[in-house]
Amino acid sequence: MKMLCVAACLVLLVAAAHGCVNAPPRCALVKMESWGWKFFSKPLLPAAWITSVSVEKDFSGGYCKPASGYGFSTNELWVAHGCRGLLKVCAVANKCVTKTLNSNNYAFASEQIENACYVSSMEIKTRQGPPCVADVNYGFTGPYVWVNGGCRAEFTVCYVQ
Repeated sequence: MKMLCVAACLVLLVAAAHGCVNAPPRCALVKMESWGWKFFSKPLLPAAWITSVSVEKDFSGGYCKPASGYGFSTNELWVAHGCRGLLKVCAVANKCVTKTLNSNNYAFASEQIENACYVSSMEIKTRQGPPCVADVNYGFTGPYVWVNGGCRAEFTVCYVQ
């Protein structure tokens, strides 16, 4: 469990160190099932930034083990290798805004999201011009969103205060 929390917990610790006031994570029980040892995932976007996941009840006879049977990314819960169970998922609620960003003349441009402690996701809503590729010519770091290389688009940006 400790390893699964590293990325999300690190972000929360950095945010706290920078004076961000985060609401405490809220938890809920989610039934997840990996039938036939297949991978199954459930996105929780744009509503949440997952901070931890634990097994409340294992219906699979011990297959729900951290990192191999279940886990999470920042906004997605997953199970695999026969894990079937009731998982306790804790997450911080996101707020989302629509933001238009333009890389005019292929130049880098960035903008801070008002009231954001950190951005948790950024998805293209509509695009004009050259392709926009995540982490290549658009992305986010902390409370900032950026574009480069001619990317011009309207984005849905979700963040934690």
